[in-house]
Amino acid sequence: MKAFSELGQSELSMVRKFTDMKEGYLVHVEKDGNLDLRFESRELFVLAVFEKGVNANVNQKIHKVKQTLQIILKENSHVNWTLFQTRSETEQSSELCSNASLSLNKFFLGQNQFVGCNIMTEQNACVDFSGLCFSNNDVNIAITNSHKAPHTKSSMIVKNVAKDNADIECKGLIQIDSTASQADGSQELHSLMIGKAKSHVDPQLEVKTHDVRCTHAASTGQIDEDELFYLRSRGLSLDVAKTLLVESFLDPVFGKHKEELLQLIGDMK
Repeated sequence: MKAFSELGQSELSMVRKFTDMKEGYLVHVEKDGNLDLRFESRELFVLAVFEKGVNANVNQKIHKVKQTLQIILKENSHVNWTLFQTRSETEQSSELCSNASLSLNKFFLGQNQFVGCNIMTEQNACVDFSGLCFSNNDVNIAITNSHKAPHTKSSMIVKNVAKDNADIECKGLIQIDSTASQADGSQELHSLMIGKAKSHVDPQLEVKTHDVRCTHAASTGQIDEDELFYLRSRGLSLDVAKTLLVESFLDPVFGKHKEELLQLIGDMK
């Protein structure tokens, strides 16, 4: 990763194709690999460009950061981007060329704001968005998967746990343009509320052609009292029973980070 001020003329010319920002950082990936990015207590713009045919894994952690993130995937590139975000704001945009795939794994802990838009500009591009939010404060999440070309595919699943004084707002939108025949989009938004916490989920579809497959699902609710009673009847304490039910609810979005996330969530209780 380089600051714009450190770039040579060729890389600076590439940056100018995508943004007019004068200050920021470039992540330019030209070969397969793994990247670790960590930021704390700052405001920044990051442009990440993945060249043709690249396979990459990015692990990013931000704390008390206001971030603008722009991701570009060129033809046949495949990227897995994992973000741990605490007490931060992120505005993310992604553009995918033909046969590119982007897997986004987002973990929001505590008070956060996230706005993301993933645009599949060419055919056979694919976006998978998986989100987990656990908070006792206000959170706003808005994700858009936008299909601009034929045979594109997207999925979105977000699981929220609101506790104490939390108020979690989660919006999802699938956009399918008139030029995106045979596109396939799905989304699921689910919230579990504990105590007096509040949460609202809002799945939306904007479809401008008929030859597509598009699905959505949403739910909000409290911990199931029957399930809680069953676990307590087996000798578990109230706190342990609630913890197990929360873990079960979040299990589909833990991925390979389950142990780390459970530790972080435990520290917040």
